[in-house]
Amino acid sequence: MKIENCIDVSGKSKVTLSGEFDAYGSSTIHSVFKNLVEREDVRSISINMKNVEFIDSSGIGEVVFLFKSLRETSRSLELVGVHGQVKEVIELVGVHRAIPCSMFGWD
Repeated sequence: MKIENCIDVSGKSKVTLSGEFDAYGSSTIHSVFKNLVEREDVRSISINMKNVEFIDSSGIGEVVFLFKSLRETSRSLELVGVHGQVKEVIELVGVHRAIPCSMFGWD
């Protein structure tokens, strides 16, 4: 999984993921998510998933971990560029009810 991250001056982190968000991809992204949660200057996180073609329970687990960790400190998470199999799984497990999701990306 390829990960790009940019934090703007307002404290919004824009994370772009590419590849498969499976067990291997989740192990790659976990430390990035953990570091973002630990940073006090990060007020919100937006994850662009337009280049993610597959997600499994490991990927969903990482998204939920990030959401809960941010919520504990009154910060927010949104998913953008959600489509295809990723959108189907997110809706199937109900993640979209707790985390704002959009089919449209920010680039």
